[in-house]
Amino acid sequence: MGDQLRGRSSEVDIWDPRVASEALWPLEPFGEPAGTLLCGYERYRTVNPDLAEEAIAGLLSPHRLTVHRGGGRFAAVGSVAEAGAISLCLMSYGQEVTVDRPAQDNPYVAVLIPICGRLLVRLKNTEFVATPRDCVAALSQGDSVHLLWGKDSRALVLRADATALQTALLDLSPRADSSALKLDSAKLVGSQRQALLGIAATLMHAFNSYRSDEVLPRPLVRRLSEQALSTMLLTIGHNHTAELFHPCEPAASRSVRAVMDLIHSEDRAEFTVSDLASKLGVTIRALELAFRKQLDTTPNAYLLRARLERAHEELRRGDALGGTTVTDVAMKWGFAHTGRFAQRYRQAFGITPSAQLRSSAC
Repeated sequence: MGDQLRGRSSEVDIWDPRVASEALWPLEPFGEPAGTLLCGYERYRTVNPDLAEEAIAGLLSPHRLTVHRGGGRFAAVGSVAEAGAISLCLMSYGQEVTVDRPAQDNPYVAVLIPICGRLLVRLKNTEFVATPRDCVAALSQGDSVHLLWGKDSRALVLRADATALQTALLDLSPRADSSALKLDSAKLVGSQRQALLGIAATLMHAFNSYRSDEVLPRPLVRRLSEQALSTMLLTIGHNHTAELFHPCEPAASRSVRAVMDLIHSEDRAEFTVSDLASKLGVTIRALELAFRKQLDTTPNAYLLRARLERAHEELRRGDALGGTTVTDVAMKWGFAHTGRFAQRYRQAFGITPSAQLRSSAC
């Protein structure tokens, strides 16, 4: 699809966002020139409205695109970068258009972030004009949306998979599993807007740094996705908001013991704290409170110490001549950065991992 659409860009002299007036683009929160936003991630480029509608429907959802007559030339350009359940879509049309999305069972929730220009947004009984410096729009699954898109407008769409949001909700609040998650379509301002701009800027920085989402390290993809999902759940109103912000009780002592057993049953690094909380059916926060109360530590610190001890035992029994290496042991127990592993190891045991391995051969 992308190659087919890009091949049609020669039909007219398409306005290139890289040479757009910088005055149209706010410097914050992304802090980079307009042309560098998602540079290298272009997914489609076309002067054909039908092809544009088809391409965007494949990324978001079916809709009706109406091109208005007047100033500007229609030239739809879209760049897309993905990190697990989260994606950023940078979109423009080059001409005033109307986008109508009917109510349907969409598999995602989106946040529409104006980058330049003006967008008229109609959500259910609410209508407002969104500009780069005042608000963003949450577009929930199952709601109809009407957008009047100015010819000079650019917008970023932060898209989250609805199923992943439901899973993230249960990680934060297991009590919320009685009914399906339904976020509110709404105008978001103030701290809500700032929080969403912040996570969008973080994602943008990561995508621009790697220049291709295919080479993003898997641990980074997971962290970015988790952070974005949590930010959306804590920022956009939904039918479980009250449960999410309800004061959290510590997990029962048996949960702490069960988590300890799971940690000590690992034969290599396997669980995250989120995984452990999910297995026990408690929130991460409840687990943290319980560990603080019973062990005066955190689940993450306990997990780190347990893995350091397992690595210590392997190095103590290891044989450098027989093929044991510090790097292999570190990676096995979840320490991807060998320098930081060596530092933590020395703090814990008073000796470097390499010295420990050499002494084991004596």
